[in-house]
Amino acid sequence: MLIRYRRPEREGGVRPSDYEVTPVGEGSLPETLSALGAPVVTVTKRRDLYLLENVRIHLDKVEGLGAFLEFEAVVGPRHPEDHCRRRVEELLREFGILEADLVSASYSDLLLAACERPRILVTGPPGAGKTTLVRRIVEDLPPGRASGFYTEEVRGPRGRTGFRVKALSGEEGDLARLDSGNGPRVGRYVVDLESFERVALPTLAPREGAHLYVIDEIGKMELHSAAFVSAALRILDSPARLLATVAQQGGGLIESVKRRSEARLFALTKDNRDSLAATIAGLLEGAQAAGK
Repeated sequence: MLIRYRRPEREGGVRPSDYEVTPVGEGSLPETLSALGAPVVTVTKRRDLYLLENVRIHLDKVEGLGAFLEFEAVVGPRHPEDHCRRRVEELLREFGILEADLVSASYSDLLLAACERPRILVTGPPGAGKTTLVRRIVEDLPPGRASGFYTEEVRGPRGRTGFRVKALSGEEGDLARLDSGNGPRVGRYVVDLESFERVALPTLAPREGAHLYVIDEIGKMELHSAAFVSAALRILDSPARLLATVAQQGGGLIESVKRRSEARLFALTKDNRDSLAATIAGLLEGAQAAGK
């Protein structure tokens, strides 16, 4: 079947939505869709559906966008529109959902916006290969098209002793050392803010010819630098493209960047390493071809 939605285009709040269901035979579906022209965007999602009286509760996991919660109250003779609106507003309060959390755009619009001005985020557990993935993508770009930095482990005979920060242009310095010196601590490591900012901040400054900014990573160590947070937010609020790795857990910018509607969040696993690199490279190439 085909479902067509009609809803008012306005920001935030509870909105009415009309829909039409058109039965389509299984054999005729490809022909029916091809008559509409080439697809503009493909939305791939998994939906878990729960029913609470006349309210449908949708838990959606949308590929490239993340997780969403939707309440859909069905209007009928026993449930007039005013009652449905109040019920949805009650559920929003019960679930602790604020007005600022609401997303007015459709999944297709969010995906299109992400394609035009990519905000690509890669997350995964430590050691999953996030830095390797980013370096692989960047190495295939023309020289000088990307600006940013990545981080890597420093290892000694007894294991990891710290982390280094390396600019794509070649400069490098310490990010953190094991129980060494004064400074903010993350676990057993002491962050070298002066060294980190000296290498990382110039790579995030506005620069003519930079078609992509690379941040590896938005993590607990990096967030000790207020100057880094400001630079990352400036890029997020600008027309620039962004490829960033982000820690799986953490508050502040780690949490808020994942909730931005224009961000496409990908979880890196051992099973999707190769395919994810190709997917992200395709998104960046498509945005470049569109001239956005």
